[in-house]
Amino acid sequence: MPVIPTHFGAYDAGTPLMKPVGDAPDPGMSVGELAAHIGRLNDEDAVRNLVHAYGYYLDRRMWGDVVDLFTVDAAIRFDDEVFHGSEGARRAHEARGPEGLGWGEAAEHPLFDVTVEIADDGTARARGIQLGILADVRTGTACWEFATVRARLVAGTGGLWRIAGLDVDVLPGRLPRGMGRRRHPGSTTGPHPGDRAARAVTAADRRRRGRRDGSGCRGHR
Repeated sequence: MPVIPTHFGAYDAGTPLMKPVGDAPDPGMSVGELAAHIGRLNDEDAVRNLVHAYGYYLDRRMWGDVVDLFTVDAAIRFDDEVFHGSEGARRAHEARGPEGLGWGEAAEHPLFDVTVEIADDGTARARGIQLGILADVRTGTACWEFATVRARLVAGTGGLWRIAGLDVDVLPGRLPRGMGRRRHPGSTTGPHPGDRAARAVTAADRRRRGRRDGSGCRGHR
């Protein structure tokens, strides 16, 4: 059986850019068109990074950093609630829980299938699917959230992108017993500490948390 030679050797394995061979192919566009195409690709990367930065700050409940990602006249809609401006952006996210994560809290919001469209007028649109994994072992509550996320973004001075509009439609799920009370069938550690911590939560704590508990779950008690 013939041995087919590889296109790399021991000295160039892992090299991201190989040495050019022959003449460069014709890109089929002018230098200006090529530069514009590269610029749009860079804008797409910047928008995608911004969207994922928002997701990271959302996970960590870094509301001050979240607000910095929006324009001063941004419009934010979570389901049927609409908020405007920087102060509105803060109130919209503070409704999901206080600043920062506490002990035993989970607030993960991974984004999937994020697509980005760059327009010629200096705006962009991004959309994706968000999975919320929310829990608080102190209250023994936990839930899933499934959401569609759509964002309108604008490029400001220096090409710095900001979120001008955000629409989030949430479909809540439920783990009836709560993550804090669910143990692996083979566990030998006894009741989870979250079971005891849940009983220590006072009525005042629940009133302070409002319509959401520490996990960010709505109506999943």
